[in-house]
Amino acid sequence: MPSPFYTKLVDTVAVYTGKEKALGAIERQLKHCPNDAEKFGPADLKAILTYVTSATKLYVADAAKRDEMIGKITGLAA
Repeated sequence: MPSPFYTKLVDTVAVYTGKEKALGAIERQLKHCPNDAEKFGPADLKAILTYVTSATKLYVADAAKRDEMIGKITGLAA
């Protein structure tokens, strides 16, 4: 079962990309992380923040929405 923080990250991205795309993009970036979805926390997001934002922004065409999403993801890592 994914950690609550992982679920929060997926839900945050899903607002902009849809649940399936959010889950797929984030799952693919976990290979750069020492922890899996079950143990994923804020420190893990900080470690792979560039990977996650780069992967998820590809699904958002509107520049303002993309920047908004990246800001929310970055805020989670703070």
